[in-house]
Amino acid sequence: MRGTYLMYFGNSPQVAAFSTMCMILLRECRHERSTSIEFIADRLNVTGSTWKKAEDNSGEFDFNLFSRACDVMQMPPSNVLYISECYVRILRARGWEVLYKRPQDLGRDDLLQIATAFWKTEVGRGSWRDYPVLGEPNPVAGIATPVFRYALDPAYQAQLDNPPTLNFDFSSALSNPNEQSFDNNQASHDIAS
Repeated sequence: MRGTYLMYFGNSPQVAAFSTMCMILLRECRHERSTSIEFIADRLNVTGSTWKKAEDNSGEFDFNLFSRACDVMQMPPSNVLYISECYVRILRARGWEVLYKRPQDLGRDDLLQIATAFWKTEVGRGSWRDYPVLGEPNPVAGIATPVFRYALDPAYQAQLDNPPTLNFDFSSALSNPNEQSFDNNQASHDIAS
């Protein structure tokens, strides 16, 4: 028997698996570089679905695959691990449980659920990010990669979940009576000149 695993349900604090953090950062790095899943999978000599499962953390965390993917993206695995550890400190300071267990053994992985919601937002789908993925976070200055900022900052999360609607209909501006009188005055001035 492998041992008893603590399952997190109900009113327990938010939970994240360390391997999820690493894979979220890898996915964000791939996205930051505008690299497709197929490109990474081809370089790793695996199928696209295998790499997608790895990014989604829906299979077993494979450190060898993680290390090779870091190599393909030309970044040392130690950088990803270091930034993950930085986020561990920040998440724990905010009351999260970050565990070095398989996500399947946790019963839930709140960080993965939040990241999945983030990737459905405009910022999550876009390639523009306001902070580099592997930049060291600074919670005092409010600096973090957007996916983690989304997890940690309810105001930012609300902003991305409910973006303002932009109206580019200028017809009301063109039908303003004051502008018409300006146009008439300008036309009479042009004729008089």
